[in-house]
Amino acid sequence: MKDFIDKHLDKKNMTYYNLSKTTGIHKNILYDFKRGSRKLSFEKLCLISNILEFSMDDLKEYLDNCD
Repeated sequence: MKDFIDKHLDKKNMTYYNLSKTTGIHKNILYDFKRGSRKLSFEKLCLISNILEFSMDDLKEYLDNCD
């Protein structure tokens, strides 16, 4: 999932810091996610999807194809 979000951050020319400021999700939560030590809640994923302009269906399809 990190790769998926990274790809969309790149498309928007954003960093995790920018994403934190835009979504209101604390930067430590996002950096822990980036390092792989935290999972994001559905609520946080929805906030991120709105900012990065991807649908939850896109994310599901990506995760289904990762296996």
